[in-house]
Amino acid sequence: MREIIFFFGGRNMLLEALKRRILVLDGAMGTILASYGEKPCYEVLNKTKENLIQKIHEKYIEAGADIITTNSFNCNQMALQKYHLKESVYDLTKKSVEIAKKATKNSKKAVYILGSIGPSIANLPEDMKSWKQSYFQQILGLLDGGVDALLLETIYDENKANCILGNIEEIFQEKKVEVPVFCSMTINQNGKLLTGTSITRAVEKMDRPWIVGFGLNCSYGMENIVSFLPELIRATDKYCMVYANAGFPNEKGEYTENIEEMLELLQPFLEKHWIHIVGGCCGTNEKYTYAFAKKIALLAER
Repeated sequence: MREIIFFFGGRNMLLEALKRRILVLDGAMGTILASYGEKPCYEVLNKTKENLIQKIHEKYIEAGADIITTNSFNCNQMALQKYHLKESVYDLTKKSVEIAKKATKNSKKAVYILGSIGPSIANLPEDMKSWKQSYFQQILGLLDGGVDALLLETIYDENKANCILGNIEEIFQEKKVEVPVFCSMTINQNGKLLTGTSITRAVEKMDRPWIVGFGLNCSYGMENIVSFLPELIRATDKYCMVYANAGFPNEKGEYTENIEEMLELLQPFLEKHWIHIVGGCCGTNEKYTYAFAKKIALLAER
């Protein structure tokens, strides 16, 4: 395993754990909520159905997750304004962290919380100040809630990601606090972001000293991601994370890639410890988490 050193004022337990072993990330939140009959906006459920969100977190923890992600993927002003919740971004985001913390209380092992920040589908406007402001309250809510790290995920446009990273940097400076940040990209079948940017170039454009890891998630499933995973590994000397969809959804919206297929594809990378965090994205559930945890435990015994 590569030696990775970061400087955060004090000891970060998540980073300490990553030095020792591969960690298991939870699975999907959105597709699980959809299976319960819930419809967007999922973030409002932090207020209206707190017990349901906590139950989903707890199932992942019981299955072996070392890391859970907050129910805050779309908790920004642009995404919530159509639900007339623009002014509730901070409260709903902070609440997502509080729910995640409650879910960890009965765990017999350490469980770390990543603050989920999803991409915006809105175009970058000429007035960048207002666009950036959309994420400001979300980031504040995650930090004030007490996440162990931030996760910018499903990045398809590195320019938009850089705007959010600029927000994070400003808030770090204003609050005089830093937490680790992970950036995870989604790629097309050619291994490019939707902007046409390569994985290598995207990493170069986004990297900052306080970014501790890069990853690939979502996409067309594990087979697609694994095809381009070597490029990510070559592109950075920081931690690498992988959490793919369970395949690409068919006409009925069903995800058909099973856990055995995903594990077989990942096996060489896990054996060589080239991946440091592994989990599932859309279409996965606690059964996938259990299988990932079992595989990593078996590899650790060798």
